Amino acid sequence: MSGSTEGIKQLLKAEKQAADVVKAARNRRTMRMKQAKVEADEEIKVFRAQLEKEVSDMASATSSAGSSEVAAIQEDADKQIADINVSVTKNTDDVIKTLLGLVMEVTPVVHRNYTQK
Repeated sequence: MSGSTEGIKQLLKAEKQAADVVKAARNRRTMRMKQAKVEADEEIKVFRAQLEKEVSDMASATSSAGSSEVAAIQEDADKQIADINVSVTKNTDDVIKTLLGLVMEVTPVVHRNYTQK
C-alpha cells in the first residue's frame, strides 16, 4: 500500500507542477497581451498624430490656394459691378426720357372687341 500511496502522492505532485506550469504560461501570455496592447496604443497615437499633421498641412495648403482664387473672383466681381455702375450712370437719363415719353404719349384706341350698340 505504501507504494500505491507514494505513487498517488507523486501523481498529485506532478499534477500540481503541471497546473503551476499552465498557470505561469497563462500569466506570461496575459502579460504579453497587456504589453502588446500598450505598444499598439502608442503606435496608434503616433500614427494618429502623423495623419492629423498631414491633414492640417493639406488643409492649410488648400486654404491658401483657395484664398487666391477667392481674391481673383472678388476682383472680377468688383470690376463687373463697376462696369454696371458706369452703364447705369450713362444710360439713366435716356431710360427716364424713354419711359416718360411712353407714359405721356397716350393714343386712345377702341378695343377690337368693343361693338357699338
